[in-house]
Amino acid sequence: MKVNIFVSYSHKDEDYLAKIDLLDYIKGLAREYEVNFWWDKKLVAGDNWDKEIKGRIEKSHIALVLVSQWFLDSAYCIDVEISNFLINCRERGLIIFPIILSSCEWHKHKWLKSRQYLPGADKTVAKHYRDYGQRMDLFSLIRKDLAEQIEKIISKTDQQKKEEDPKLKEYEIFTSYLNSALVEHRHLPTQGFETNVRIAIELEQIYINMRAVIQICDFEYTLEGKKLLREKMREENLSTLDIKATFTAAKKYHIKDMVILGDPGSGKTTLLKYILIMLAQGKGKEKLGMDTHLIPFFAPLRELKDPELKDHDKEGFLNFIIRVCRLDGFAIKEKDLQAILECGKGLILLDGLDEVADETMRRRTCQWIDEARMRFAETRFIITSRFAGYLGKSRLEGNCLELSIQDFTEEEVKTFLIRWFESVETIVHIGEDDAFWREKGREKALALFDRIISSEHIRKLAKTPLLLQIIALVHRDRGRLPQRRVELYEECTNVLLEKWDMAKGLDLLISAREARQVLQPLALWLHSEDERRSAPMEQIIEMLEGPLQEIGKSGLDTKKLLLNIRDRSGIFMGYSETEYGFSHLTFQEYLAAEQVRNEGCIDLLIKKYEQKWWKEVILLCLALNNPSVIKAFMGQIIPSNSFKSNISLIMDAMEDSIVKPPKPFADALNNMDLPLETRHNCLRVLKKIKGPKAVQALKDAVLQKDNPLALRKAAFETLEFMQETQRIEKPGDDLTPTTFTSSVDQAEMVLVPAGPFLYGSREDDKEASSDEKPQRLIDLPKFYIDKYPVTNEQYGKFLNKSAPDEKTLKEWIELKGSLLGEKCRIKMQKKKFQVEKGYEKHPVIFVTYFGADAYAKWAEKRLPTEEEWEKAARGTEGFIYPWGNEFDKSFCNSSEESESRGTTPVDRFPKGESPYGCFDMAGNVWEWTDSWYDKNKERRVLRGGSWGDGALYCRCACRLFASTRTAGTTLWGFGAPGFNLCLFTLLPFFALKTTGKAFTIFILLKFLNFSI
Repeated sequence: MKVNIFVSYSHKDEDYLAKIDLLDYIKGLAREYEVNFWWDKKLVAGDNWDKEIKGRIEKSHIALVLVSQWFLDSAYCIDVEISNFLINCRERGLIIFPIILSSCEWHKHKWLKSRQYLPGADKTVAKHYRDYGQRMDLFSLIRKDLAEQIEKIISKTDQQKKEEDPKLKEYEIFTSYLNSALVEHRHLPTQGFETNVRIAIELEQIYINMRAVIQICDFEYTLEGKKLLREKMREENLSTLDIKATFTAAKKYHIKDMVILGDPGSGKTTLLKYILIMLAQGKGKEKLGMDTHLIPFFAPLRELKDPELKDHDKEGFLNFIIRVCRLDGFAIKEKDLQAILECGKGLILLDGLDEVADETMRRRTCQWIDEARMRFAETRFIITSRFAGYLGKSRLEGNCLELSIQDFTEEEVKTFLIRWFESVETIVHIGEDDAFWREKGREKALALFDRIISSEHIRKLAKTPLLLQIIALVHRDRGRLPQRRVELYEECTNVLLEKWDMAKGLDLLISAREARQVLQPLALWLHSEDERRSAPMEQIIEMLEGPLQEIGKSGLDTKKLLLNIRDRSGIFMGYSETEYGFSHLTFQEYLAAEQVRNEGCIDLLIKKYEQKWWKEVILLCLALNNPSVIKAFMGQIIPSNSFKSNISLIMDAMEDSIVKPPKPFADALNNMDLPLETRHNCLRVLKKIKGPKAVQALKDAVLQKDNPLALRKAAFETLEFMQETQRIEKPGDDLTPTTFTSSVDQAEMVLVPAGPFLYGSREDDKEASSDEKPQRLIDLPKFYIDKYPVTNEQYGKFLNKSAPDEKTLKEWIELKGSLLGEKCRIKMQKKKFQVEKGYEKHPVIFVTYFGADAYAKWAEKRLPTEEEWEKAARGTEGFIYPWGNEFDKSFCNSSEESESRGTTPVDRFPKGESPYGCFDMAGNVWEWTDSWYDKNKERRVLRGGSWGDGALYCRCACRLFASTRTAGTTLWGFGAPGFNLCLFTLLPFFALKTTGKAFTIFILLKFLNFSI
């Protein structure tokens, strides 16, 4: 109800009132309550002032009297206004609410003395005027007292209305209906999903509170429109609202009705059902901030008959609610429903405006809803729609709060999964230990969450409740999310294109299978141009005409069909007013892959093999079956240079594909006409495939004496890994020792055997910089490399033996070098180079490339190439770190190692050694190599990371550079993943060359560079 407040004051106090802002502060109550403030300033010329004022007093509930001496001396204020206030106080219960503005003889007036609302006779506004804090305290007390009076009036009026209206006494007749509605809607629906989970999951237990933003601008259901909305939100710093905050905002701004907008599957229907459940359970105040006694009526608008039917067939609003909510089954008559809605004790939840058959009927439906909103002005209406169904004239008139539901955040995805799996596991194992099965459910949820977050493609899908539930159901059915993404994508597209609407009883223009046949050629056509995600509507319609003829649907209106798919499925959407395309790149890639499979376009896949834009399409295509194209594809790709240099895509395909043919790889492995790198790659693929045929091919490679020894040994090692070495001998080895000690600097060295290894980083490695890509197979001859970085002790011995002059010494090492607490530990004392005590086994630092190279030549060795360094660091399997693929701060001296504030002894981290036994290949000191970084030969490559770098720089494939134009210690550098400004203080580690009787020795010596 509306509370009317008459403001009475003396016009001589106007300036004073404007100064102190009291009225503005009190009028803020109108944002919390339905309050109408009135004062004589609202009178206009020609009004009968006396009659209008007396009429307003009779309609008022509260007289707000601002008392001053001027007011008390005013005959009109006292004789007319106060006199009428007192009469209405006796007759109607009008409340006189006086405020003492300034010192006056108020105590002489009995009507005022007995109704003093301020705490203490002397606490006037005037007394508090100079102190802002005290003044606001006083205003707060006045406002609080006034708010209490307003609430009393509202409560009293509602009680009187209930007592006077016998219809409201029949409220109890809705109890049975509410219990039935609770049973019908309290569980999460699983219709339309292919799943073994047929249990009742409580919606309340898994519900994630809606986050929505108030629509502040009109926008189309297009990518461009959504971008506009996001920019607007960012510019105006708009925050999202949950359900409770939304209803509070609506009350604050006197907005009764709401329209909830969202993408397909964003949870609009679930939101309405959640509201119904909370009210039916008596939790309206707690969960929603609404009157707990409201009676909710949930009605899908798709069940509405055409509002424009002839009078005898036309369905009225009350009849619609009674029919859809089946109220007649509870002996609830039309007059009962009408009584509830007229007094504002009902809540109308109209779901799916977009599901009304066509745009014309949607417009009529909006008019029909508007008529009901006006008729039942005390009742709140909440209507949901997809964006595409709430455009143009298909919108409600009048005052509505329009809200846009936002996608799940990663934290909300995790919370949903935990609640979902905990609920499922405790229900499936009902009667058992709930705490145990909740924990099991949580473990499954977190495992699925990790899989979702680790996959860019799946992460993009798992942003809406519908798709997230599909993913959860598939995971629960299988025990894990399938490695073969095609199975997940197939279920998603089937649900979105057909099953979801079928479960709702909606008519379909075409089935999911037919829709796929129509959309697959379109997806391939779009994907044929790099980075193309959309095209003009005219071109798309032209593309669809052929596929529609093929499925016998040429009679369909192509544009109508396309818009139907757009509006209904969520797979297809507008990118702008004239451009249309797939809502997720994933759907475009998946449907394009199906079309490639259908047409058998192997040549296209071969041609696009090394193009990043096509990687996912190729992987999905190779994973599809019925029929599978993987055998034909492998037969063509294996002899190519693409396979020779890069098999990461093929290895991924072995994870995704249900068909893993060993024959093409077995034939190639033992084909001596193919390059050795190609044959080694086939060996790695066979290791992935496994099985009897793969094992036999590997055994044949070991037994074939004409095969290179490195290939035979690699095949045998693979068989060892597969535990399949029965009745087969290890190939003979040469006489090269696995370790060697240098006679010059006494450095222990280890052998890195000949053969290919994985060099660089994969294209899809987000941590890797572009100069590390692509990953490829490189074949190297055997070499030796130092087991440890060059130490201060070793470099000091070199300096004493070499006795460089002052100029040469500066070119080799900066003895006074210091950075962030670390410094060079070699000093000149009495014409000899001495190492600071306790730092003998630390790697030498502040050495330039020239100093590293000089040491290498003195020790009769050489600096390694970066390829040699990387193989020594990661082995043949492409480890990310020397010890494996997971970073462990206890395995190396990096910035994550909290105890390290500088270099550490070179033998401190034995757990971090490389597959060949090299230490400190990650962290402690950056390492010089003899490779040029650039074609101009101005910068050398650095490897390995230092004590000041994190895990990103400790990766074996990470590359930095340093200029060799000068011998300075301050250099510009490059660090992944983007450009950074780095200070390099060079500290050494090098590689040297010597000659032996049976082999050539290569030694790696390290240097450190501290990167910040």
